[in-house]
Amino acid sequence: MTLRKTFYALTAAGLFGVTGCGGGSYGTNPPPPPSPHEVLLTDSAAGIQAFSIDSSGMLTALASTPDSDLSRFVSGNMLTAASGKFLLVTDSAGTNIKVFSINQNTGGLTPVSGSPFAIGGAGSGSLAMDSSGKYLYAPYQTGVAAFSFNSSTGTLSPLANSPFSDGSSPFAGAVDPSGKLFYTTGSTVQTGLSVYALNSSTGALTAVAGSPFATPLSTGPYNLVVAPAGGTVYATVPSNNAVLGMSINPMSGTPSPVVGSPFSAVDTDMFLGLDPAGKFLYTCNEGNGTISAFTVNAASGTLTPIAGTPFGFSNCNTTVAVDPSGKYLYAANPGGNSITGFSIDATTGVLTMLIGSPFPATDATLITIATLH
Repeated sequence: MTLRKTFYALTAAGLFGVTGCGGGSYGTNPPPPPSPHEVLLTDSAAGIQAFSIDSSGMLTALASTPDSDLSRFVSGNMLTAASGKFLLVTDSAGTNIKVFSINQNTGGLTPVSGSPFAIGGAGSGSLAMDSSGKYLYAPYQTGVAAFSFNSSTGTLSPLANSPFSDGSSPFAGAVDPSGKLFYTTGSTVQTGLSVYALNSSTGALTAVAGSPFATPLSTGPYNLVVAPAGGTVYATVPSNNAVLGMSINPMSGTPSPVVGSPFSAVDTDMFLGLDPAGKFLYTCNEGNGTISAFTVNAASGTLTPIAGTPFGFSNCNTTVAVDPSGKYLYAANPGGNSITGFSIDATTGVLTMLIGSPFPATDATLITIATLH
């Protein structure tokens, strides 16, 4: 009898962790929510690999999601949406958009309902989302496919009158941070820059007068990024080992070269990366695997080579990506089955290879970095 009373007393005090019929537990506190943490996601011929990024920039392998049909385009990318809840990437032909929900603890991926979503034709593998997170754009052979994005479910729905076109055959695309303009590289002769007005209420695109616009070089730009403050577009021109800088008139959308453009890069520059503050720009030079680095004049858009550039050697074959904190840059090298990490000097933009780098990453090609919660 004494033992029975003791058991009841301990149970009531919650010392055995017994759960009541209402679903609560006595004497225990709910676990705290996980802290925000950065995760790097990279695709390969076999699937998508997730890596955690620690406070020193080191990568640790997490979940691997098998998928043998992913984008490998030189103008392609992966992007995350809805504060790191979803990952979007095209298939190997650029005909479909795959959307995955991201496990916030492991980085594992699960296809959302309805995925993959048809683009309407073969494309470049490029995806771009507007600053509100409501609309997704996918350049392909005959125009720009446009979708509304459900930030709760990750599903895509084609917009009315999509695709939108100015007669171009576009490559990569990007939305101006203002949310008012959309840009694509490529044209009917593959040497231009297209500019569209973006209707923030409907997501519809309308080519501005004069689009597509010829660029100063005879060969075409590939990848592009937009300055965080908006109004300046940078694009790689691999055939000329150059970076174009174009200033965009905010009223008409007409582009004009920034002072000093085009800027010399090194040995087939393919991919671009900007730090979140827009102070430094980096290019992946596919020809020799180095990384060219520039400071960005926020007022004029002019690029100035950083002392010591280019950095690394045989470290970058495809993508460069700067993490959201702006502290680290990562470069993918599928031929070397690795990702190289660099710390970024906050004052100068100089790159220093991280201890332990390069990190093993089989066939790593495209990179995106998300902050998970």
